[in-house]
Amino acid sequence: MKAILLCGGVGSRLRPLTDRMPKPLVPIAGRPLLDYQLTHLAAHGFTDVYMNLYFLPEKIKAFVGDGSRWGVTPHFQVESTPRGTAGALRLFAEELDEPFLVLYSDVINEINLSQLFEAHKLYRPFATVVVRRTDHPEDSDLVTIDRHERIRALYLKPHKTLPQETLYGNVGVFVFDPEILHHIPKNLPADIFQNIFPKLVLTHALRAFVSDAFIQDVGTIERLQKVEERMQK
Repeated sequence: MKAILLCGGVGSRLRPLTDRMPKPLVPIAGRPLLDYQLTHLAAHGFTDVYMNLYFLPEKIKAFVGDGSRWGVTPHFQVESTPRGTAGALRLFAEELDEPFLVLYSDVINEINLSQLFEAHKLYRPFATVVVRRTDHPEDSDLVTIDRHERIRALYLKPHKTLPQETLYGNVGVFVFDPEILHHIPKNLPADIFQNIFPKLVLTHALRAFVSDAFIQDVGTIERLQKVEERMQK
């Protein structure tokens, strides 16, 4: 199975840690974030891992090597300019001929990825989006869902006000049908939630996968410390 790990960010909110270190290599309890992610992917059968790189790409390549320590085969593409979370998918378009997993590189999670993938194959939506009840809705992209867990509306950050509905936050883990590549501009940067989903939610089936597993983005120093405390227990 194929997974894309989005590694193109510069980690500006994690400075000074990321002044000379790419965000995927930031240590958590003595292990690089990327080590946790590759271990988790391999445990659920994702053997081909595609990574877009931008900031200090050679350091990530050197750490991953041939992928044999995790039992995965890495595939790298280095961006000359950042393409965004959606634009980066087009770098691997020729390889993506079946449903594929996408993860943000600054999210550490214990989601049952096998169960997620099976749910996507069972219901066959255009996209399956992992969501959860979030404790920081103010800086999260949010969705509302119906009783069949179909996504009905999007609420994109930043928020001036929030609707009085049950809201779920995007956690940065998706399964996509390869058809999504036709909805991503070829030569322009684009974000999955900000630029692609607002159009697709009107015309295509987007399904939520509600998870109560441990999921935490480590995009800020405070959130990184929160994850480190958990990993050290």
